[in-house]
Amino acid sequence: MTSPRSRVRDAALVSFTTIGWALPPAVALFALASTLFSPLGAIVAPTLAVVVIYACVRGYRAVRARGTGPYIVAYEALVLGALPLWGLGVNYTLSATCVHNTRCNDDMNLFRAFAMPWAFAPLALHVVVSLAYALSRRRRARLPPAVEALTLAALALGAVLSLTLGVQLGASFLALGLVVFPFGLPVVSPWLGAALFAVELRDRLRLRGAEEQRAALPTPALDVYRGVELAPDPPPPVVSRAWLARALALTPALAGAYGVLSALATGRRDAGIAAFTDTCAHTFSRVAVTVIERDCHYLCTVAAQGHPWLVRPERMGVRNGTPIVVNRQLAVANAFEDMLHTRWPRFGRLCRQTYDRVGLPVSRYLRRRWMADVVYVAMKPFEWCFYAALLALDPGAPEARIGRMYR
Repeated sequence: MTSPRSRVRDAALVSFTTIGWALPPAVALFALASTLFSPLGAIVAPTLAVVVIYACVRGYRAVRARGTGPYIVAYEALVLGALPLWGLGVNYTLSATCVHNTRCNDDMNLFRAFAMPWAFAPLALHVVVSLAYALSRRRRARLPPAVEALTLAALALGAVLSLTLGVQLGASFLALGLVVFPFGLPVVSPWLGAALFAVELRDRLRLRGAEEQRAALPTPALDVYRGVELAPDPPPPVVSRAWLARALALTPALAGAYGVLSALATGRRDAGIAAFTDTCAHTFSRVAVTVIERDCHYLCTVAAQGHPWLVRPERMGVRNGTPIVVNRQLAVANAFEDMLHTRWPRFGRLCRQTYDRVGLPVSRYLRRRWMADVVYVAMKPFEWCFYAALLALDPGAPEARIGRMYR
């Protein structure tokens, strides 16, 4: 008779694994259907939900009948493979600049938890320790001494890395991930990964401990009445202290090798930790958050406040003593205006007066981030025309003029 705890555990395993693997293609299919024909999305969404629920029920029945073997492998691949890549993609869409805008929109600023491109350094380390995890799961018998010690050390380092990733995200991101479940699955993956590494390290050390215990057992006694050997009761599982000491000694060495290789690959001494420190508003962040009153008076300035993955902010600038976010479009537009004021001052003033009468009243109503995205896309043809005019009419280097804007 199975216990209620085992049934709950199996249901959680099947549901989490099925939803984790099914959600990305389901969202992509829903987006495609909505793009092709909007009412179709309203039909596809509940259909996909029913399919996922049906898959969870079938999976649970299969697990209760034949065991958890296939789902354990799928769960491990999800936690150590799919969710970290999913989370890296989500991280890329978050704000890359440590600026908190006020007054003009009500959006909550979500800053990148891991700085780009330095996040690829811990990602590479995660790949290495995940391969060690796969090797440990595949080969339960003791490996050659050096390989065994390195495998154990990699498992320990994997647990430390996963805990560091989880701590960097902090309680706020974890709470947000749970609130928007299942879309927030990547937020919980570091904690699940740490559990996988820690449990595998414990189990492997217990296997080595059992081998040492068997080697130390005395010769079995002989039952004089039956003429057979009496095997002693098996001792309780214990962790091999010798292999644990080797793993703990090698773990700092592996961490040091990671730091050296990261520095050599990137040319930056602290590249191994820059993914954590070159961020703001997170546990290990060293970059301060700049709070500014957002300038709502110019269309290109508003457009620069859109979603970072679209408008691509490049740096901070200053206008009339106030810090502003500068992207390529804003710099090009301002460089074009600067050229007009330099070469044809009267025409430049006329253009500015015209814009203030037409564009300024419109820009004051653009108070949402998605509106800034629309403005950015709408201004793209003008940006190209401005840049073409700079190439044709600027007597100096256009890129030099663009680079001087808002410095």
